[in-house]
Formats: sequence, structure tokens, C-alpha cells
Amino acid sequence: AMLQDTPADRPGPSRRRETRAHIRESLGDVLEWTGAHDEAQVAYRGALDDVPQEDEIWQARLHRKSGNIARLQLQYKQALAAYDQAETTLGPAPAGSTPPWWQEWVQIQLERMWLAYWLGEWREISRLAHQVRPTVEQRGTPSQCISFFLSLATMYARRDRYVVSQETLDFCQTALAISLESENLSEIAWARFVLGFSQLWAGDLDGASRQMQTALALAERTGDVVHRSRCLTYLTILYRKRGQVDQARAYASRSLTSATAAEMTEYVGTAQANLAWLAWRDGDRSQTEERGREALATWHQLPAGHASCALQWTALWPLIGVA
Repeated sequence: AMLQDTPADRPGPSRRRETRAHIRESLGDVLEWTGAHDEAQVAYRGALDDVPQEDEIWQARLHRKSGNIARLQLQYKQALAAYDQAETTLGPAPAGSTPPWWQEWVQIQLERMWLAYWLGEWREISRLAHQVRPTVEQRGTPSQCISFFLSLATMYARRDRYVVSQETLDFCQTALAISLESENLSEIAWARFVLGFSQLWAGDLDGASRQMQTALALAERTGDVVHRSRCLTYLTILYRKRGQVDQARAYASRSLTSATAAEMTEYVGTAQANLAWLAWRDGDRSQTEERGREALATWHQLPAGHASCALQWTALWPLIGVA
């Protein structure tokens, strides 16, 4: 608003457009953080209109961020197209040492790895990891190292059907150690969540609870609706595995509210499945069947092979109980 009220000749037109692009990109970041995905896309596209034509790295970054939003919205073809556009815009590697170019290239590959995770393509994650690892080790930022090791952990989890190995846990611990050194609350929350998620399936429920409760507190402190939804979802499952009905009920309700607000279909389905389990524990067969079938119907909206397909047991067991 301040920029709009500034006379057109102050600052110069090119500087004015560049300033507007920075503001729109920052606005897009905040909107994405708080779950306003459509509005964030509009902000990024507006920023692209004002970015200097000669700044390929900045343009590539905006295309990549647009792809990340499409990925969160389960629009995987659009996400892949955005990453392709980002890489095309970035162009071939320049001669000499140019850290900003290499860091953007690395980030695009890391986002491709996370897209492959949600599509269940662990072999593609492995291929990309082999391709990008030397550059991550030589030129990557701490944030990129964290993302790389967490991506490896989730790749192993997918490959091993969530029978979590010590190697997978070691990747998570490495990422957490790097994040603690960075003192970036978002990175710490992410690393703690993935470690807790992995400990959950490894059977270390106490360790999983500690990590995910800490991650949840950080997500709530920073306003990160995506990680808040993830923590609430898997803490509900943790209490369910322990048979702690009252705690599971409280977290299932919070999980459904959070996932609905963040438009995260996969976690809406899991919340419905957990509510089905609670109804089964209460002896309410009709509500069990209704909630369980709602969960299955919600998951059927997801692309084939989506990672959340691995959670269909959370609805199927209560439905089997009713049958």
C-alpha cells in the first residue's frame, strides 16, 4: 500500500517493479505458511511479472515456490511442470563458482525428491539423491542438508513399508543436529517431526511423543499450519496405539479442525479414520462405519500411490471390527 501511494517517479520504474516483486514474494511466503495456498500462488505470479528479465535465478525460485504450493494442493502434474519450468529458466550451469545458481539448482532437485515421496516413487528419490548429493555436500546450505537427510529418511521408510531401520533413524538424527545448530525454528520443527514420525513406526512411542510434542509447540509458535496438522495427526495415532482413548479423542478433534483449515485432504481422511476408531471403542457401530467410510472416500480423492494410502489401515481395522 505504501508503494502504491508513492509517486510513480520515485523510485525509478525499474527499482519500483523490483521492490514490488520482493514484497509480493514475501507476501506469498507468509500466505503459504499460514495455509492460504491460492492467495500465495497469486502473489508469486504477481512477483514474476515484476522480476527483472535478466535475473534467471529469481525467476526460477518463484517457479519452484509455485510448484511447492501445487504439491501441497495435491496437484502433482502442475508441481512437476513448475519444477521443470524452474530448471529451464535457471539454464545450464555457469562457468566458475556461482553459489546462488548451484543452491537454487539443489533446491529444485530437493523439491523433486519430496514430490517423489508423496507419489510413492522411492526409486526416483534414490536416483535424485545420487545425482544431487555431491553438490549438497560441497555447496548446499544448512537448510538444504537438513532437507536432503530427511528426504533420505522418508525414502527408506517408503522403500521398507514403514518398518523403520536404525539407518533411517540415523538420517533423522543427523538432520536434527544440523537444524539445532542453525537455530531456525522451522527447520527444527521439521526435523523433530520426521524423527518422531520415524520413531512412531519403530515402536519408540515415548521418543516419538517427545519429538512430536516439541515440534507441535514450535509449529504453533511460528504459525506453521502444515506441520501443525502433521504433528496432530500422528500424535493421535500414537495415543491410539497406546489405547489412550481420551487423549486420542482430544487430538483427533484438533487434527480434523487443523487439517480442514489447511486444506490437507490426506490428514482430513486420517482424522476421520481416528474418529471411527474412537466410535468403535465407544461401541457405536453406526458411527464407526460412517466415519470409516468417510475416511476411505476422502483418501480416494488422492492421486494413485499417494503416501497416505499407507494409512488406510487406520480406517479398515475399525470397519473390520464392525463387520
